[in-house]
Amino acid sequence: MLAEAYAKSFSSARKKIVVVGHSLGSQLVLEGVRRICQNEKTSPLPHRVVLCDAYFSKGSKNYLETKQSTARRAVESAKMIISKGILIEWYHTSLIGDLGWFCGCGAFAGDRALALRKMVAFVRLDPPIIPWWDVAARHISAANLYFLSVGLNETSGNDDMRPVDAAHGDPFPVLADASDDVVKARMNAPVYWKQYGNVFVEKHW
Repeated sequence: MLAEAYAKSFSSARKKIVVVGHSLGSQLVLEGVRRICQNEKTSPLPHRVVLCDAYFSKGSKNYLETKQSTARRAVESAKMIISKGILIEWYHTSLIGDLGWFCGCGAFAGDRALALRKMVAFVRLDPPIIPWWDVAARHISAANLYFLSVGLNETSGNDDMRPVDAAHGDPFPVLADASDDVVKARMNAPVYWKQYGNVFVEKHW
C-alpha cells in the first residue's frame, strides 16, 4: 500500500523526496522503498530514507516470504536501496531496540539490527531535558526532532546553538541539516556518533 500510494503521490515529483519512518514504521518504509526500487520506472526514487528510533522485533516472522526476522529483511532491503544510490540515516534516541524493556504497554525486546546500523549513517541522539529512563518520551522525540530540524537551521542564524564534532571542533550537521555528502560519508563507517549535550563523539562499534 505504501508503494502504491507513493507512486500516485510522486509520479511527477520535481524535488528531492525524503521518506521518514518512526519505530515500527522504519520497517514499513524500508519494505516500501524496496518495492519502489523494484518498480522504479513507475515513479521517481526517493533521495533519502530516515529511520527515527527504529524498532525491529526479534525472531522469524511467518508473514515474511522466507520466514526471516524483520532485522534480516531490513538489511536485505537496505542493500537494494543503497545500490540505487539512496541514502539511509538512522537517529536513535531511546533504549528501545537495545534492551528488553518493560513498561505499562508491554515488553519491548527488540533486535538491535547491528548489521543494519553499520550499513547506514547511525547517530545516537541525546534529547535535551528528557531523562534516559523515560523511554516513551525519548522514543517519540526522534521523529519530533527530525521534523523540527527541517528548515530550522536555515532560519535560526545562531551558530552557537549548532552541534559540534568533539574530534575537530567543527559544526556537526545532524538530522535534516546534514547534507547528502555528510550522510554518505557516515554510511558504512567504522564508527557511529553519540551526542553528549551539544557535542558529538565518535564511537567504535
